[in-house]
Amino acid sequence: MPGRAFRFGVQVRRGESRADWQDKARRAEALGYDVLATVDHFTDVFAWSPAIVSAASVTTTLRFCPYVLDNDFRHPAVLAQDAATVDILTDGRLELGLGAGWLGSDYTKTGIPFERAGVRVGKLIESVEIVKRYFADETVTFAGTHYQVDGLPGNPKPVQSPVPLMLGGGGPRILSFAAREASIVGLIWVSKPDGSGFDRNDGSPEGFDRKVAIVREAAGDRFDGLEFNVLLERFALTDGAAATATEVATMAETWDVPESVVRDSPVALIGSRDEIVAKIRAGRDRYGISYYTVREADIDLFAPIVAELAGQ
Repeated sequence: MPGRAFRFGVQVRRGESRADWQDKARRAEALGYDVLATVDHFTDVFAWSPAIVSAASVTTTLRFCPYVLDNDFRHPAVLAQDAATVDILTDGRLELGLGAGWLGSDYTKTGIPFERAGVRVGKLIESVEIVKRYFADETVTFAGTHYQVDGLPGNPKPVQSPVPLMLGGGGPRILSFAAREASIVGLIWVSKPDGSGFDRNDGSPEGFDRKVAIVREAAGDRFDGLEFNVLLERFALTDGAAATATEVATMAETWDVPESVVRDSPVALIGSRDEIVAKIRAGRDRYGISYYTVREADIDLFAPIVAELAGQ
């Protein structure tokens, strides 16, 4: 895993129009980003499947990832059909990102029950089995604790076999499951039980060491084939040590964590271009992280780093 080539994605929430959205996709591709990621919350964001198909129609190499779909928002039969259709209409450029859900306000707005984490993860585990069987089998019959399908036709079939699966999470159970079932493991903070956010102290180097150790143990022989991804929560190019220290201190106050967590966390890149490139390389050596996703606001500032590292 330490030798896996770097890939970079950019997460884009929406466009002001079809033309604006498609311009953003073209720009991401032109700047050398590998993946355009969408957002799955009940806020001012585009729905994932039509947005990806639209972006694919004006690009050729860019891949696409819903980053990540909340499993509770869709029955797995609906999800499987949507994902297969998107893979067909993008000529096999889909990377399917799934998670158990974490943001309580999404559930409050919609009336979807926000069940305890163990239930949400259990539902995700069953959903992944149904989706994978839909992609592979002619019909799917499944009787689980949370989902039951009977004679579900496994059509249409996606172009890719298999469709790359990203599973994102921060706790031991979901990371172990991702280690066994995913091709891309999204490493994130542990979410708070009440759905109010994340435990940002979990973003420390030691926290990520624990996450990787969990994945390594659960993956067994699969480990070297896994790709690790992180979403950058803070990216800042600074000019000199004083500017870096100020930015780190500001973020530490915002996140309510020690400055060392911000300075050293894999999800925060603050410093000069050379310092950030060095930290990305060090993160691949230590954790195996080779796939970084940045937010749209950073697309231009981060582009020179993409140009320097992509594919290496």
